[in-house]
Amino acid sequence: MGDFKDTSVAKQQQTIGASIGFRGVGVHSGSAVEMTLHPADANTGIVFHLGNGSGRVREIAAVSANVSSTDLATVVGEPGGPHVATIEHLMAALYAMDVDNVIVEMDGGEIPIMDGCSTAFVEAIDEAGLVSQLAARRHIRVLKPVRVEMGGAFGEVQLRRLVEDRLPADGYSWQHTLSNRHRADCLIHLPHPPGPVVVDSKFPLEGWLTQRDAEGRERDLAAKAFASDMRKHVGDIAAKYLIPGETAEGALLFVPSEAIYAELHATQAPLVEEAARMGVYIVSPSTLWAVLGTMRALMQDVRIRAEARRIQDEVKRMGTEVGRLDTRVAKLKKHFSDMQDDVRMIDITTEKIVRASERMAAVELEEAAGAPPAVSLAEASPASLPRA
Repeated sequence: MGDFKDTSVAKQQQTIGASIGFRGVGVHSGSAVEMTLHPADANTGIVFHLGNGSGRVREIAAVSANVSSTDLATVVGEPGGPHVATIEHLMAALYAMDVDNVIVEMDGGEIPIMDGCSTAFVEAIDEAGLVSQLAARRHIRVLKPVRVEMGGAFGEVQLRRLVEDRLPADGYSWQHTLSNRHRADCLIHLPHPPGPVVVDSKFPLEGWLTQRDAEGRERDLAAKAFASDMRKHVGDIAAKYLIPGETAEGALLFVPSEAIYAELHATQAPLVEEAARMGVYIVSPSTLWAVLGTMRALMQDVRIRAEARRIQDEVKRMGTEVGRLDTRVAKLKKHFSDMQDDVRMIDITTEKIVRASERMAAVELEEAAGAPPAVSLAEASPASLPRA
C-alpha cells in the first residue's frame, strides 16, 4: 500500500483561475451535456456536481472508492443511479495541468467527448490560468509493483461484456471447439462470406509489462523477447483458428487496454503489420466496439434477407393455393350450371305431368256424362221386379 507524504518540492495545491464552460455530446450515451469547471477551495479535490433539474445537486468525488465501472469508460458513482461516465480525458487534463481542486458542474451523466482527447480541456485550463493555494500538495508513493488482473485471465471479462452488449445472444459462443479440436475464446457466428470469426483474448501481457518496465539493455532484451512471444502467439492463432471453409480468413486478437494498444502500434508497428499479413488483426476495446457494431449490422441484414426469402416462399405457396381455389370455383360454377339445367328439365317434366293429369281428368268427366242413369237399391230389389 502507498502512504500520503508531502513531496520534497513542497509544491502548493492549485485551482483554476476562472470558471470554464464546455458543451458537447457523450460518446457512449449520445446525449448532449453542458459542463462547467469552477475554482474550488484547497483540499476539495475533484468533485462532480450533478443537477437533476429540480435544484437538488448530487456530489460525487473523483476518488478510487467511487469508481463503479471501467469496462468501456471509467465511471464514478452508482451505475444504476447518479454517476459520471468517461472521465478519463478530463482527469488526464487536470493532472497534466497540475489542478488539484475543482468543482465540475454538469447537467448530464457523461463527460462531453469534445475532440476525442484531452486537448480541448488542456487549452481551456491554460487560458483560464492557475491559482496557487495555501495548502501543500499530497502524493501517493507506490512502494511496490501493482498489477490488476480480473479472474486470472486479463481481458476475458472485458471481451465477454463487450460481445454480450453488442451482439444478439445467438450471434456468438464461448470456448467453442472447432473441427481441429482447438478451442476458441469466442466465436462470432457470421455467415459465409466471411464466415465465423474467432476472437482471442490471450494477449501476452506478462512479456509486455516486463519490456515496458525494464531499463537499458534489459529493456532491449525484454522487447525482443516480447516480440518473439507475440510472433509465436500470432502464428498459433493463424494455425489454430483460420480454417478454410469453417472460419473466416481473419481472426481478432483482443488487447484490453487502449494505452497498450496505442503503445503497441507506436513501438511495435512492424509486428502489428506482420500479424495483419498473417490474418490476425489486433483490436482494442474501442476498435472492437466498432467492429462488433458492423458485425451486428451484417447479422441483421442476413436475418432480414432470410425473412424476405421466407415471405417470398409464402407468397409462392399462396399463389399456388389461389390457383387451386380458382380451379375449384370453376368446377363449382359448372356444377351450379349443370344443376340449373337439371332444375329447368325438372320444371319442364313437372309441367308435362300436370298437363297430362289435366287431360286425364277431362276424359274421365266426358265418360261420366254419356253413361246410363244409375239404379237405386229399392228399384233393384226383388219386390219391384215383374212377376211371371
